[in-house]
Amino acid sequence: METVPLDIAPQQVVRWLRDERRTGALPVDIRATRSYVPQESGVRIDDIGGDAAEPLDAITAVGLLEVTPRTDRDGWALSIRVEDDIGARLPEDESAQEGEEEIDLDTFNADFIVPDRGTAFVSVDVEDSASMARFEELFDSMLKNIHPK
Repeated sequence: METVPLDIAPQQVVRWLRDERRTGALPVDIRATRSYVPQESGVRIDDIGGDAAEPLDAITAVGLLEVTPRTDRDGWALSIRVEDDIGARLPEDESAQEGEEEIDLDTFNADFIVPDRGTAFVSVDVEDSASMARFEELFDSMLKNIHPK
């Protein structure tokens, strides 16, 4: 599989998918997940006026939307990955949920397709040039906001 970055706003892809779903003609399968990744922030509680020398964890919310054809033989998979730094967490705070949590398209839209928040990466994995050609038919509809019947 070859990964190809795409020059399209994630908002446009999600809007197109939601519109297709409303018409009942969604030609693809969708899987969306949310996860939280703790990372050391390099800041300690006493650095911000606290009493303890414990480190603060920075939490990044990661949303992943995977769009695949209904048939495996098409050989492509579209991905939107959004990473949003949501801030620090004290050691005594509730821990971030571990692992991936399945969410629906509307929740992905509400949580991750937010202007001026997070960093989004849109790409397609293709098996070969024929797979890319099949994907480009769908991609053209997304770009032009066309909803074939």
